[in-house]
Amino acid sequence: MARVISKSIAYALGPMRRHPEAQVQMARLKLKDPECFDGKTMTAFNIWWESIMEYIGFYPNTIDRQRIMWVGTLLNDTAKAWHQHR
Repeated sequence: MARVISKSIAYALGPMRRHPEAQVQMARLKLKDPECFDGKTMTAFNIWWESIMEYIGFYPNTIDRQRIMWVGTLLNDTAKAWHQHR
């Protein structure tokens, strides 16, 4: 009985052994952080925010809490004071 079971398992696993799945290797790219924002002009904010959104889109598995903390590290002056006060 054990021989029949082991032959059945070997037969069932046979195709898996003959045709292993191809493994795709992906490079882990690292984007440069966007420039810091100081909170002084609204026009500069829009450009800065677009760069933030592009960066976040590149790292989709990041959770919101991490994103908020990371964005806080990219703020200076008035913007940093606002972030820390909130």
